[in-house]
Amino acid sequence: MLQCVSSVCKTFPKSSKFFSRLSSIAVSETSLHAPSDELFSTPRNVRFVEMEYAVPLEKLPQILAHIRTALHTSNYHVHFPIEVRTVKADQLWLSPSYERPSAYIAFHMYSGTKYRPYFKAMETIMDTFEGRPHWGKLHTKSTEQLSVLYPRFQDFLHLREQFDPDQMFLNSYLRELFYH
Repeated sequence: MLQCVSSVCKTFPKSSKFFSRLSSIAVSETSLHAPSDELFSTPRNVRFVEMEYAVPLEKLPQILAHIRTALHTSNYHVHFPIEVRTVKADQLWLSPSYERPSAYIAFHMYSGTKYRPYFKAMETIMDTFEGRPHWGKLHTKSTEQLSVLYPRFQDFLHLREQFDPDQMFLNSYLRELFYH
């Protein structure tokens, strides 16, 4: 069903608002508590692009208000839901939840649609609230920005260089991300 709706929205972008409203009526609000591998490991039959940020949990209501305003005052044709989940603080140097309870906010767009303006607007909101990008999803952060967002980023780079002086485990993407 999502594949069909996504194809219609790709062909007729203005239909996105209608399908978003329809799906919000059809889908109930739920709150689930379980290990993430039990809740988030679902088949993905529809191709999409995704950007996800972790933000300080206490700022979530403000951030959602900014997102809502941006969506209502823009011309983005979004029909995928925005996912929000919460995570406890941890001590992992490159974790988006490093030393702070976090809310992860994920933005999706159907593959082949014009996602960049929407993602840029959402990323600007995330920047305002010290959002840290998910490492495995789209973002536009530079090395300098990552160094500010992740307090132990430079420590990680020093450790990485110590254990991989020949850069055997770097590819072109990681080299660009870590050193430019």
